[in-house]
Amino acid sequence: VVRMIAVGIIGMVISLALIPVFPNVWIWFPLRFALGFFTEMVFTAGDVWLNQLAQEKKRGMTLAVAGVFQHGGFALGPLLIGFVGTESWTILYIGIVVVLFGLLPLVLGRKAVVAMEGEHRARIFYFLKVAPVLMVAALMFGLIDESVLALLIVYGLRVGLDELAAGALLTSFLIGAVLGQFPLGWLSDRIERTYVITGCVAVTLVMLIALPFVVHDAVLRTIALGLMGATVGSTYMVALAMMGERFRGGELIGVTTSFMFLWALGSFVAPALSGGAMELVGPNGMPILAAGLSALFLILLFREVGNI
Repeated sequence: VVRMIAVGIIGMVISLALIPVFPNVWIWFPLRFALGFFTEMVFTAGDVWLNQLAQEKKRGMTLAVAGVFQHGGFALGPLLIGFVGTESWTILYIGIVVVLFGLLPLVLGRKAVVAMEGEHRARIFYFLKVAPVLMVAALMFGLIDESVLALLIVYGLRVGLDELAAGALLTSFLIGAVLGQFPLGWLSDRIERTYVITGCVAVTLVMLIALPFVVHDAVLRTIALGLMGATVGSTYMVALAMMGERFRGGELIGVTTSFMFLWALGSFVAPALSGGAMELVGPNGMPILAAGLSALFLILLFREVGNI
């Protein structure tokens, strides 16, 4: 697993380093594909490694630490671009240095590796049968998260907010995602994790329904998007904890890989779905679509809760 993370980091660095070498948009397409491939390799192997090492009693909090850094990076990246600018390649070189720092914990934790026994295949249809909630959670998380994130600023502009206020929508969401990790991670270590995910999706649904009505009130929209960010961001973390609780060895690799594939699939199609909804019914098509997806997911979760 550690070797896989290292390969992914080196692949990310090479992909980024080649972008200024070949300043041609057509060459950037395969480079961007390679960057996405190696990034997902790091995400998947990193999640397996964390779950492998986490103690069951503290699994939620352990994964919450990783969630804080992950969403913190999502929040700081755009801020750094705004500060450094895009007139030169400086921001890209900074990104390469940041990615290279990812090798440091691999060196420090190289002895903290446990052998992974059993079959290591991503059997998506198998895991859909034995862990349907986790697999649907992956797809729905990708769909809901990206349908909101990808067009949240555009949504703000379309409903009449200025650029600063529209940008603050995304900032509120990401700050909520960071702040929500520890309390929900702590909660997931103390009660049934399916209950935590169900509560997260329910809060997300309520906030999405409320968004069109509060978007022009600075305080209320900040609260709504902060809560939405906390619950959407923590759904991913709690689902990972559920995988680590239930699966071991090769099966943990298989279920994590299947989970990440479905998450990536949802993330890939979500912007097009969200954009299409906005074109069909106006800017509120984005929260309406995300609310509909959340409601479908909530129905499945209620059925699962009834079986506990």
